[in-house]
Amino acid sequence: MTGVRLLAIITTLSCVFLVSTSFLNLGRGINGGTNCAGCTLVVGLLEQLADVHNETIVKALERVCLMLPAKLQTPCDVFSEFIGPIILELITQDSSPDNACRTLRFCNDDGGRQCVLFKRTQKGYSKPHSTISKFLKKYPYFVSILHEISQTGDPKICELPGIKDICLWLDDVFNRYDPAVDLDSDGFSIAETLRGTSWRGRDCDDSNHSRHPGARAIDSDTSYDSNCNGIYGKDPTTGKAYEDEFCGQSQPKGIAVLGDSVSAHFHLPEEWFDSQKLSEDVFKDIVFILENEIDWPELSTATGHVNNSWPNIVHGKMDSIYQRLYERNRCNYGDYQNIAVNVFDIWKKQGGSGWQLIEPVDGFHTNQVAQALTAQVLWDNMLKNHADFLGPVNPFNDKITQIFGNQTRLSSNYF
Repeated sequence: MTGVRLLAIITTLSCVFLVSTSFLNLGRGINGGTNCAGCTLVVGLLEQLADVHNETIVKALERVCLMLPAKLQTPCDVFSEFIGPIILELITQDSSPDNACRTLRFCNDDGGRQCVLFKRTQKGYSKPHSTISKFLKKYPYFVSILHEISQTGDPKICELPGIKDICLWLDDVFNRYDPAVDLDSDGFSIAETLRGTSWRGRDCDDSNHSRHPGARAIDSDTSYDSNCNGIYGKDPTTGKAYEDEFCGQSQPKGIAVLGDSVSAHFHLPEEWFDSQKLSEDVFKDIVFILENEIDWPELSTATGHVNNSWPNIVHGKMDSIYQRLYERNRCNYGDYQNIAVNVFDIWKKQGGSGWQLIEPVDGFHTNQVAQALTAQVLWDNMLKNHADFLGPVNPFNDKITQIFGNQTRLSSNYF
């Protein structure tokens, strides 16, 4: 069953799809709704992968297996032992992905017309219910579980053994609003994901709740860095605290943004759903991405703060209001929290098309190019109309850099 278990990574993508769309209140939908769509996506992608590489389904599964993160291996094994043989037999029979998922009861006719993704003329598309029942009789354990998870309606992929563990983990991640790692309970973390530094400035002392990004400097930070901007100590020549000398009159400002998935920069990599682009490389950071809820606040319009280190799945440079604030005044370092402007007309005037700013997978979130463009538009507007709010460019920026470097002691990925 080693080859079979690798089907689970593609099904994990289905779980991601199901959990993420559950927050959109899509409801049951027709023909099985999102569960039907997720199942069809899994089977269809698997078939395409085998065709692209001119190999058997088993070999395709083995290819995908190498892409699976270790963290997902155990639930993967459980799931594969449960449903793997059924999926393989259906594909071997040359069932269409739509019909395979109809056989598994994740898709239905709803007593009317069936919505399909694959051609009706494909072999094995339409099977009578009697044939489906006969096929399922060979797998009584599946029928038993199917009956159990169908008590309250259509069967749900996220209720299947193994996959249920993955969905529960994803559900916990997607419902988290405070850092998972926050020893002093000040709302800031030293961990990157799970609402950590990807979302808010890095805590420079997670054992002291009075020391965190945006805090008021304690005793002018002569002994330690209480506001986590990387500036502390005294000028040995003047004896004056660096915090007072460099930041006291600079009008430092942080940024906090409230909003939905647009503010957080939701992005599902299209490479995950294209059989010709599937590779170990595009999946290498999948756990990191899932622990950030498939959001990219570290690259977003408001709080982007790292260089784009994922060019294979995120296309475009990072630009943000926080970055501009930091460049204007080094005392603003680390003061960001992520708890939308229409740029389509501007983009068109620059010779672009509206579709170039939209995520190709979900069709309604803006992509990385639009995030950077939005940051530019917002910043230019503030400079023009609210420059007094931004405060002056800090004349000590070069000296701060000279003494404290780029203030990125805790992360080498910052801009």
